[in-house]
Amino acid sequence: DRMDRRVARTTGRIKKVFGELIQEKAFADITVKMICDAADVERKTFYLHFKDKYDLLDAILKEHFEAFRENVRQIPDAKPIDFYREALAMLGRHRKFFKRVYNGQASALIRKRIQYYVLQRLQLEYGTDVDPAIQHFIADGIGGVFESYINCEIEGSDEQIAADMAWMVVQAKKCLKKNLNK
Repeated sequence: DRMDRRVARTTGRIKKVFGELIQEKAFADITVKMICDAADVERKTFYLHFKDKYDLLDAILKEHFEAFRENVRQIPDAKPIDFYREALAMLGRHRKFFKRVYNGQASALIRKRIQYYVLQRLQLEYGTDVDPAIQHFIADGIGGVFESYINCEIEGSDEQIAADMAWMVVQAKKCLKKNLNK
């Protein structure tokens, strides 16, 4: 138990330092040595917990998205708009972090992570009998909206953007039902 707390404290410090570094520098410019020096940990300690800086970033992204998912779970009878509203709120709270990641060397990692969570949501919405190619197509579109939101390329309130996204998902579901009934 004491070891678990030490591990949590160490990994927490590494994640915190990385979060601070990415506010100042591009992901490509951040090295494991920089992270270790700023976190005051040995490189071997870093590698005990993370394979590399990509693994560290992925662990941080997982935490953000798991917290987001937990927020959605807390909404009674959550509807698609609630999912998109919460996603936009989370992305907005950490906009600078996500913008650095989206526009940097690790952009594929965040796109993959977002696609994973959106696909899970679509399976709840559409069921599992929908062609995976169609689900991926829709998920990539939603991910594109999130990326444009992070980069401030979309105008409108979070509420309106979430409503538009939910509407598009419902329209896609209607089209899917028509195609399944042919």
